[in-house]
Amino acid sequence: MIEIKQGNIMSSSNPICSICSLEMLSDQPLRMLCPETDSLVNAVVLGSAKHIFHSTCVDSWIGSHHSCPLCRREISVLPHEMDLRSLYNLGEFGLVQAATLSHLGALCRILDIESEFLSKESYNKAFFAAVKQNHLTIVKEFLDRDLISRNDKCQAMMLAASLGFIETTSLLIGEDHIFRRIALNHAVGYNKCDLATSLFPKEGPIESHYFNSLIIISIEGKGLEILSILLSRSEVTSFSRGIALIHSVIEGHVEMVNFVLSKGDISDDDRRIAITNVKPERTDILAALTSTSL
Repeated sequence: MIEIKQGNIMSSSNPICSICSLEMLSDQPLRMLCPETDSLVNAVVLGSAKHIFHSTCVDSWIGSHHSCPLCRREISVLPHEMDLRSLYNLGEFGLVQAATLSHLGALCRILDIESEFLSKESYNKAFFAAVKQNHLTIVKEFLDRDLISRNDKCQAMMLAASLGFIETTSLLIGEDHIFRRIALNHAVGYNKCDLATSLFPKEGPIESHYFNSLIIISIEGKGLEILSILLSRSEVTSFSRGIALIHSVIEGHVEMVNFVLSKGDISDDDRRIAITNVKPERTDILAALTSTSL
């Protein structure tokens, strides 16, 4: 009979951890469901199996698998109806799940009582899970506690921008002008029009060289909608439209070629340059460029 008490195992014969195939000794932290209280005591519930493993082994396993190491039952995300106290002693796994489910109370409790056992990687896993799920309050908690490096914050901001999360992206940008420009690049590249519009300068025009680079980014990202927004802005010039046409041809986007041509103000020189960049098999693009005489 195995007696579980505060995550340690006491028994005359030591069972074997099925992950590492080593004995589970009396002084080692383990994880399982405590049947007396029906709450987790330094434990993890794998489906309904209630199996026991070394804490470090199962934490590593859960990071890359979705089944119980012993019976192969599917590991479900901690259900919403589970008492939040069951998350408190789950270390990295609990932190990530609390962030994923946006349980601020559980997350704060884990950060408060287990901070000495959590690594930078643990913080980042939970932080990026919150960013990916667009959980603004969780993201803010990590930032307020100053647990995320500037580099990781930038990576998270690019993720949020690529997903079009306006509030989360703005929170991660803060007052950092470099971050704002990086976020705008991602918003344009991923055709996130609402986010891009919110990131455009509120006062004054966009510098011409940067504006033209945004046009190129939108074309490379196949963002016809965002290209339309850019070509409708006051910063656009004949040179900008020429860049848009030539790069649309280079990227092979006939819809963009037709759109840029429809906006007019394309010089004969830019049209000639565009024609020289048409791939032999793209007769549709060539036809669009030569539909009007030079």
